[in-house]
Amino acid sequence: MERGTKIIFVVLIFVIILLVAFGAYYLVQTKTSFFGRAGGTPENYSLDNSYLFASPITAKAGGSEKIKVSAFLLSGKGKGVTGKKINLISQPALTIAEIQTETDDKGQAIFEISAPAAGRYIIQAVVEGNVFPQSVTVTFN
Repeated sequence: MERGTKIIFVVLIFVIILLVAFGAYYLVQTKTSFFGRAGGTPENYSLDNSYLFASPITAKAGGSEKIKVSAFLLSGKGKGVTGKKINLISQPALTIAEIQTETDDKGQAIFEISAPAAGRYIIQAVVEGNVFPQSVTVTFN
C-alpha cells in the first residue's frame, strides 16, 4: 500500500469510529423505544376488543369458594387501557369482592365472586356506563 492510500484508510477508519461514538451517545442521551409498551396508553378503549375471563367457571355455593373474574379493557390496537374503573353486574345478584377495580397497564381489573345460593349466573362488566358486549357465565353448585 502506498503512503497516501494508508493515510486515507486511517482517516476513513477514524471517521467511522467517530460516527459510531456519536451514534451511541445519541442513543444513550435520547429516550428511544424499540418496542411499544404492552399497555398504559392514553388511547380510547374499544369495547369490541375488551373481554371478561373467569376461572374456574364452577364453584361451591354458600360463599365457601370464590371465582376470580378479570375484565380486560383494551384499545382498538389491542393495548391495555389504564386508569378506568370497571364494575361488574350479575343476574341474579352475586357477592362481588373488588380486588382491583381500576385497570392496570394491561387493562386488567380483578374481582372475586361468590354466590349465596346455587345457580347459573351471567356476569357483565361496565366501564363509564358502557356494558362490555361479552359476558361470562359461571355456575355455583
